[in-house]
Amino acid sequence: MQRLFVAIVPPPAIIDRLVDLQWGVRRARWTSPDQVHLTLRFIGEVRDDEAVALEQALRRVPGRPLTLQVKGVGHFPPKGPVRSLWAGLQSEDDLHELGALRARIDGAFAALGLARDPRRFVPHITLARLSHAQEEHVAEWIVGRSLFSAPPFEVNHLVLMRSVLQRSGSEYEVVARVPLREIP
Repeated sequence: MQRLFVAIVPPPAIIDRLVDLQWGVRRARWTSPDQVHLTLRFIGEVRDDEAVALEQALRRVPGRPLTLQVKGVGHFPPKGPVRSLWAGLQSEDDLHELGALRARIDGAFAALGLARDPRRFVPHITLARLSHAQEEHVAEWIVGRSLFSAPPFEVNHLVLMRSVLQRSGSEYEVVARVPLREIP
């Protein structure tokens, strides 16, 4: 069995900028630089043969290269104890296309029998996971980074990732890189 998801991995210069935000909240488990990504579609546990079929389906999903920009920060959930801190995305036209791409991926996977993801898609890059963080530290972190902005970056491919659960948390491995290109 493999635990999979589809992601976009920002270029190293953007990851460096995001890592610079990772301080100031006690008990935060900061995302390591080699695990920074934007999850487009969580798949979950699948058999090896299903993983091959999902990769093939992903390769047939049409999608043009996108330009995205990491801008602003936030937290989940919006109410109650904060469980994660994230950086948001901006790019009016391409965010719409990103949502459409996710819907096409979801449809391709549904055709293989994978249940559609019922959650609303909120594009973000998780920077930290929290448990029992003090509200004032989270509020200071949000306010202090509210104007954060990184340069735009081009997305030319998607990454099918495997999540391997370890005692220290999940480790991610690249299963396949899938180029974004219009398919007739």
